Amino acid sequence: MLSTKPGKEAYVEPLIDGPGYEFVVKCGKPNNEEASRHGTKLARGANFRCIMSGTPIAPNYIYAEAKAGRLGARLMAIVAEARRGRVYLNPTAAHEAVAREAKPNWAPDVAMPENPRWFSPPLYGLTTYGDLSPTASSWR
Repeated sequence: MLSTKPGKEAYVEPLIDGPGYEFVVKCGKPNNEEASRHGTKLARGANFRCIMSGTPIAPNYIYAEAKAGRLGARLMAIVAEARRGRVYLNPTAAHEAVAREAKPNWAPDVAMPENPRWFSPPLYGLTTYGDLSPTASSWR
């Protein structure tokens, strides 16, 4: 869900196209609002389902892939400020390319706590605060 404000609801829906997928921004209330709120999250921890097949993905697999640097990021939507509030736009290949090319001059390199009860990004291979940025090399 991008917006739950009454009369201005917007959400993202994956569009599966053969071996690939893209995200489409839709305005209004989704058919299954509960499913849209949760997305691919199934339960606490790293319990997700594949958007392509609907198959649950084991947390240990997600953690291992993340620590090996094989998780990536996709641009799902663009939220822009307009005169009368926010507008929600579909991302294009050009938008995604620009986002991936962004190279900040600086990123914090302070280590995060390793206790997963406090903070879980290290379980996903994100060990510094700078790794939380989608422009970090760990997200490529």
